[in-house]
Amino acid sequence: MPSVTDRTTAGTEYRAIVERYDARPNQCTIFRATDEHAAAWISADEATYVDLALVR
Repeated sequence: MPSVTDRTTAGTEYRAIVERYDARPNQCTIFRATDEHAAAWISADEATYVDLALVR
């Protein structure tokens, strides 16, 4: 079952859905919560996440 998180940043609300898998990395997809047709989104596999503090 996917995990769903809502966040508001600079007046725009975003939704993140994490799909959990047994045989491959989990995948997180982030998109605007108000975008009825999800015209733009970003997805990443858990294996590609990096610690933000390490890349700043």
